[in-house]
Amino acid sequence: MKPFRIIIIAMVFIAMTGVVLADRNVPATPEIQGISTSTSISAQGTVTETDSLAWTSASNGSTQTSQAIGAPLADSQVQYTTGYNSAYSGVSGQTTYVKSMAVSTGNHFADGSNVAANTNVQFIAIDAGRATNSEDLLLDGVGNSTDTASAILCPFATSTSTVIPPYCNIIEAGSSFDSTLTSTVTSASDRFVGTDSSYPVTLNYKVASEGITLSDGTSSPMIGSASAYVKAHIQEARNSSTTKSEDLTYSETSTASGLISSFGKSIAYQSGFNLI
Repeated sequence: MKPFRIIIIAMVFIAMTGVVLADRNVPATPEIQGISTSTSISAQGTVTETDSLAWTSASNGSTQTSQAIGAPLADSQVQYTTGYNSAYSGVSGQTTYVKSMAVSTGNHFADGSNVAANTNVQFIAIDAGRATNSEDLLLDGVGNSTDTASAILCPFATSTSTVIPPYCNIIEAGSSFDSTLTSTVTSASDRFVGTDSSYPVTLNYKVASEGITLSDGTSSPMIGSASAYVKAHIQEARNSSTTKSEDLTYSETSTASGLISSFGKSIAYQSGFNLI
């Protein structure tokens, strides 16, 4: 009897657009920073990699003054927090590990990202070796109401409302694996800094795991376990009212264990407001 193999492919798209207005971008601070790294490792033995990011940015309020980060928001103020964490460990095996990481605190528009991480890892155990990996990306945005015109650059644009209501939206996505043989690729990115809120706030996450073609020409499925998830909590008001008009929670988790031929998940989140 042939061994049982698991194939999982999932796609998730969460969009907050339309009549209920949503996230608006936070403008960049006067001084902007960029951090980029590139890692490439091919080794037999033990390989580890850890990455951690925590970043909070707040705008001015309607009076051009800003409350301290963590304090109650001023009128028309918006604040975002993003966090990224990943940890890889490969012990007693052959690891090939390639990763790029980029953080930019400047304003970004379509196709741009404030945080972007791309990872490609292959592992083949020797004797009792194993590899583990975990990765998480979070985006948390809160804002008081403001007028729509001040958030859109195009003077000819109109929206379904003259006011962007208060909101409190949080989204988190990630994946993990525990394996003796795997080839896994992940990508994680978000965008929330900009001067034109006609471009929505976004978070994207993808993971794809499969087996490996060995040096003798034979192929093997991934051996071990894999998981991926998304969690979201969306809270919105209407107009300039602080009365909550929408409260949405969403969660999804995919898991597989054993001999895994294919494991994939694609997650896309965007939150903005409707232009007509």
